[in-house]
Amino acid sequence: LSIVGEDEIDLTATAIDINGTVDISGTLAVTGIATMSTTTVLGLANNAGARLHVLGSSSNQNWMIANQENGAYFEITPSTGVGGSTFTTPALVILNNGKVGIGESAPDTLLHLKASDSDAPAITLEGTHAGSAPMVLSFYKNSASPGDADQIGQIQFFSNNDAGSAEKIQYAYIKGRITDFTDGTEDGELNFYTVKNSVLTDTLALVSGKVAIGHSGPDVMLDV
Repeated sequence: LSIVGEDEIDLTATAIDINGTVDISGTLAVTGIATMSTTTVLGLANNAGARLHVLGSSSNQNWMIANQENGAYFEITPSTGVGGSTFTTPALVILNNGKVGIGESAPDTLLHLKASDSDAPAITLEGTHAGSAPMVLSFYKNSASPGDADQIGQIQFFSNNDAGSAEKIQYAYIKGRITDFTDGTEDGELNFYTVKNSVLTDTLALVSGKVAIGHSGPDVMLDV
């Protein structure tokens, strides 16, 4: 242990055991590996935002894990430049209400993805098994009181129109619905809606093995 200056202590050892609380006002630099027991709590506190910097090589971006640094949320943020020390645009945020934003600092749903690149944001489901089973995207409405006509899943498609102040418009959606929830005789339907003259119209319906085009109540196998 040596005193390097008025505000610096140099400690060289193969192992350091600390029992209790250590308060550090300033910067703690650790070269090597810091190991903590499973009962150890690492607390970061700062009124302006507690943060942990993860630094890499000078040829890569650095990262910051922080709370309330750029906003009222927990964030994981890359540096603005390679080897940089400025962190302004979070890659991921988590709000106090549990909403998660990827590329979006103010998510308005449980998971909100936002990107400005072409063909983005995109979600990839990749399976590497050699069997014949597919990847699965599942919608499960776990209701204690299911009923006929219950809507159980929906995919919506939005964009803007050419109004002076662009309006967000739903141009199409796909909806799954229960037709009959009776045990042993369950029926279901899948409806495809498209907008026509500003009105969402039932364009194609697959109902209990029958197909309807232009309406939603087929009486025969193909009803146009």
